[in-house]
Amino acid sequence: MASTKTSNVVEARRRAREAKAALDAERAKRDAMIEEKTTAYYVAVGAIEDLQQQIAQAQAQADEAVRSLLEIGEPADRVATLTGLGTKEVRRIRRSGSPSRDAGSGAAPAEAPPSSVSSAG
Repeated sequence: MASTKTSNVVEARRRAREAKAALDAERAKRDAMIEEKTTAYYVAVGAIEDLQQQIAQAQAQADEAVRSLLEIGEPADRVATLTGLGTKEVRRIRRSGSPSRDAGSGAAPAEAPPSSVSSAG
């Protein structure tokens, strides 16, 4: 009778190990998918940050070009016509040395939490 009980316990342990192994395999697959998707997210966030930096640099160059037009004597209204900017924007660029066009409105800053970056766009 003891051997039957022992063999039942052995069989139960074997079945428990098999069930756990199946769950572990499913968990490993899911963990790999989570890692893959999370990696894709961070790669995309890095690309967004790179593009934001490029946009800021291009905007600074555009602002400098507007200031250059003003420096050679072009009036603000003519610069506005030449560039397609509004006269107010041209005057704002003249007054400031910083990038223009609502620098914070279209994109999240690089140090923003990932959730705000993913909602932009």
